[in-house]
Formats: sequence, C-alpha cells, structure tokens
Amino acid sequence: MLHKKTDKAKEPDTVACALRQRTRMMKKRLILLSALAGTVCLAAIGCSNKNIDTAKVREAFQSLSGEPKQQLEQALTAIEASNYVAAIKPLRGLGYSIKMDVKQRKILEDTMNKVNAKAAAQK
Repeated sequence: MLHKKTDKAKEPDTVACALRQRTRMMKKRLILLSALAGTVCLAAIGCSNKNIDTAKVREAFQSLSGEPKQQLEQALTAIEASNYVAAIKPLRGLGYSIKMDVKQRKILEDTMNKVNAKAAAQK
C-alpha cells in the first residue's frame, strides 16, 4: 500500500517537471523574440540616416525638364532652406506627374519619407 502512495506522489512531480520545462522554453522564446524586436527597432530608428542628400536627388532626376523640373527645384530649395513643410507638396506632385525607373522611385520615396519626418518635427 505504501508503494502505491509513492507512485502517486511521483505523478504530480512529473507533471510539475514538465510544466517547469515548458515555462523555461517559453521564457527563452520570449527573451529571444524581445531581443529580435529590439534589434529591428534599433536598426530602423537608430541607424537610419535622416539627412537629405539633395545632390543625390538632383543627379537622379537630371533628365527632367519643364514643370516637373520646376517642382523638383522648388522642393529641393525648400529642403535646403530647412522648410520641410513647403517641400512636401512639390515632391508629392512630382511623384504623380512623371514616370520613373526603380532607382528614381526609391530615391524619391526615401526623400519624401525623410521630409515628412522632419516636417512633423517642425510643426
């Protein structure tokens, strides 16, 4: 009879041990996931370059002429004067009015994102 009690006592220990193992695994996964999320946030926020290279934009769009060229120059002049709010409308208009290759689209989107961020900080 005493033997049966010890067998019953072992069952809860086995269940408790399994629960502890699962808890440890979940903690390890949570720590790993937190570290991964932190790394992604640091890469996105801390390491991004917030400076706007107007020369790079001019170089990418040097083939423009007419109204789109005026819009680009208006936006870049506003950026150089740190008037980011005034640069938003011409850049947006430029994005809708001309056909661009992949490189030009990437440069324009990057510039617009930086201008929007700086304009939000200006307000």
